Amino acid sequence: MATMQELQALACRLRERRSTNPGLTIVITGASSGIGLEAAKLLAIINPIHRIVLVCRTLEKAKAAKESVASVFADASQYRCNWIPLACDHCSFESIRQFNAELRRQLDETYHPSKWAFNGIDVLCLNAAVLQAPESLPQFTKDGLEVTFQTNHLAPFLITNLTHDLMNPGGRIIFSTSGLHTSCKLDMTGMADPTTGAIIKGFDMMDGSDYHYKKVYSLSKLCNVAICRELNEKLRSSGVIATCFSPGLMLMSGLFRHQPDGVEQLIAVHNADALRRQKTVFWGAGALVFMAISDEAGRDGGLYWRDAESFAASKAAYGDEFCPVPISDDVAEPEQRTQLWNLSCEMVGIPSNYIDQPSSSHHGSFEVIG
Repeated sequence: MATMQELQALACRLRERRSTNPGLTIVITGASSGIGLEAAKLLAIINPIHRIVLVCRTLEKAKAAKESVASVFADASQYRCNWIPLACDHCSFESIRQFNAELRRQLDETYHPSKWAFNGIDVLCLNAAVLQAPESLPQFTKDGLEVTFQTNHLAPFLITNLTHDLMNPGGRIIFSTSGLHTSCKLDMTGMADPTTGAIIKGFDMMDGSDYHYKKVYSLSKLCNVAICRELNEKLRSSGVIATCFSPGLMLMSGLFRHQPDGVEQLIAVHNADALRRQKTVFWGAGALVFMAISDEAGRDGGLYWRDAESFAASKAAYGDEFCPVPISDDVAEPEQRTQLWNLSCEMVGIPSNYIDQPSSSHHGSFEVIG
């Protein structure tokens, strides 16, 4: 955990990467620990007027996250109303729909024009993720889908679709992904019948291979990157961008809570060279904040930001060593991205053109497909 002095110093550096410092509404999923929680602290320090929505699996965890953010201030009483704890269980589509309804209610109840220019979302940080334990068998959610695939891909996909009409002009949608997405190809033969196109019930690996905890994670992160590119193109006329980044390998984050202890065991599971380049949670939180507020990260969407070369001991400069590369068609061809989008819509129960429909049609109930 970073010291108060370290938080203040990094917040100062990151504040300088934006020409203005207005109050923003920033939604962060996976805010109970790791880079999500540390990023929330940094954002609160950078501007206590930021309206930060702390999204965690349970309301209890979200309220604890709020207290953790408050702890960075000697007296947080005047700022507490700007931090909104909300529950959202990524393993339940019903929970996500309830989160969407509660988010809208909370935004309406807390909005004040003297603090925020628009009553919507300026930055949507899709940060929550899960990595199962080595040798684990596939687990399934109450929606009948493999846990990693739903948590890491389908849940943020549904959140994006349900809330996209809340995005303010110039808004950003940010996917926290992983460099592991480059280790696999976007192959959907395991989740859709190649002849009929129908979704295969109870699939555990979207590419049809044998289940492996690390590969299913990598594939879910590849889906994040592919959807980011597709979403950015769909939102092009709206002034909202979609972008993604890798915070690097962070063995001390909550994501690795199911992983083995000890350096020798970790080397057996991960690449030894990658371990030498692992990042701290503090560094990853800074990367997320840079993506959320910096002028550089807001210029163009459809990009993948990463810092693959620097070592843990180095002080990588956000925007220099940590920099963007285009998401090429080699990662996911346009036809594949469209297929993934359409199949994902079917699995989460929304029409494939949901994001293109008039905003007014999204505030009520919608027909569940399937």
